[in-house]
Formats: sequence, structure tokens, C-alpha cells
Amino acid sequence: MCIIKTNGLTKHYGRVRALENLNLELKKGEVLGLLGPNGSGKTTTLSILLGIIKPDLGSYLWFEGKYDRPLLKVGSILETPNHYTYLSGWENLRIVAHIKKVPETGLMEIADQVGLKGRIYSRVSTYSLGMRQRLAIACSLIGDPELLIFDEPTNGLDPQGIAEVRKLINDIAGTGKTIIMASHILSEVEKICSHTAVLNNGRLIASGPVAELLKQTNSYLLAYRDAEKLQEVLTGFEGYVSHHFDGEAVHTELEENFDGTDLNAYLHSRGISVSTLAFKERKLEDAFMDMLAKDKTSSSRA
Repeated sequence: MCIIKTNGLTKHYGRVRALENLNLELKKGEVLGLLGPNGSGKTTTLSILLGIIKPDLGSYLWFEGKYDRPLLKVGSILETPNHYTYLSGWENLRIVAHIKKVPETGLMEIADQVGLKGRIYSRVSTYSLGMRQRLAIACSLIGDPELLIFDEPTNGLDPQGIAEVRKLINDIAGTGKTIIMASHILSEVEKICSHTAVLNNGRLIASGPVAELLKQTNSYLLAYRDAEKLQEVLTGFEGYVSHHFDGEAVHTELEENFDGTDLNAYLHSRGISVSTLAFKERKLEDAFMDMLAKDKTSSSRA
């Protein structure tokens, strides 16, 4: 089942292109990481889908038109969650249940699910930032929505809080829920999401399964006392593709049919014994930066 499908979504604020011709499709059970630098269009996209703002052009369809009021099937946290801090966590859950017009039965199970059962009757003003974020996630779960939208769910949290929220979202995803998560923390997206969509300057520049974006490149990390000499010799290697410096280290890309053993033998034949030669695994951050760099290059040529 297609949970959400957009067709040419466009939103401008004067000369600012917040979103341009966005075509995106999310299927049931997928966990989508919505990525992009500040101002790329992530929050604009989520705000349009949640009916907070209207697009200038384009359209979108929820749940293949299955429901008359599709947003009742969506739970969300958009930017900074708001709570009634002078009330308890329990009273906040009851208010959300009342707004969503769903029974209060099951609220304690949700509180337990997010790890707040022991503090649910305490005032929210006494909660840590991580506890408030878990309360926001609890509120989004009320009514058993088919889709959950989390905008920067770990924003401002310390490492322990980030790990707790990550585990919670992973646990929710494990129940089969469809999730959209916008985040700046790429390592968290890599650990949580099955799919990703990358926005830049309001345009979708890449999308697909995370595993596809992380298809391993043939990259190696080299260290040698004379980086300039290493650079000169590297470019003469038969399997050389490219390289760049990172401090005192050199990252080099080889053709697919060459490996580190071939490169090391070549360097030895040229009188170079590197102190480090290690295969470099590709991370989502590497793929993300490559996509932004390629988009910048293609945009400057246009």
C-alpha cells in the first residue's frame, strides 16, 4: 500500500524556493529518513503533508484515498514538541486522546512503551528534555496511527537521550509502523531508516533504500610522511580514480578490479612504505556529502 504520494509539490516564499516539484512515494512499512541541510525544504514538506501550509503547485494523496480524514491516521512531532508543563504527563496524554476523540484505554500501555510509566503522574515541568521527547512520541502514538512523522526527534538531546530515542523509534518501527524521520544526525538515520530522501535547495536530489546509497566504493585511507610525494605517485597507479586530503591522511578511490594489495605493491615499487593503508567503509555521511557536492556542481553548470 502506498502511504503517501506527492506530485510536483512546489512552495515559494517570494524569491525563496522552499520546495520545487517534489515527487516522492512512501510505501507501508518503510522508515524514511528525510535529509538535507538547513533550508533544504524538509520542514516545508512535512508542513504541507500535515495540512499546516498549502503548496503553490502540485498535489499529494494519503493512503491511496482510502480515508475521508486521512490525518486521523497520522501521528506527528513537528519541530519542538509542546506540552502543558504545569500538568502531569498523564493529563497531557488524556488531553491528546480527547482531541483525537479516542478512548483513554491503552494510554498506560503507551506510557510504558516509551519508558515513562514510573513518572507519568509527575508534572512535565520536572521532566528532562529526553523525557519530554518521549512524552511527545507517546502523544503521537495515541489512536494507533498508520504513519508517524518525527521532525528532528533527537534535537538537543545528550548522547544518552539520543540513544534512548533511537531505540524507541527502532522498537516502534519493529512493530511494522511506517515512519518519516527528518534529522540532521546522519548516523542516527543510518541506524534507524530503511529508505532515505535527500533534499537540497528545495529539490529532491536522491532517494531510495539506504543500502543502495551506501553501496561500497573501493576506497582506501593512506598515511605517509610526505603527502605531496604520495599524491604524485598515486596518480600514476593503473587503478587510480581520484583522491583527496583529510588532514595528514589521503583518501583514494580505486577502480573496481584493484585492491589495497595491488596499491601497496605499486607504492613499494616506487619506494614508498605507507604507515597506514586501510579499506574505508562508506557511511551515510559520506554519501550525503557526495550528493550535495555533485548537486552543487551540476547546478553551477546549469
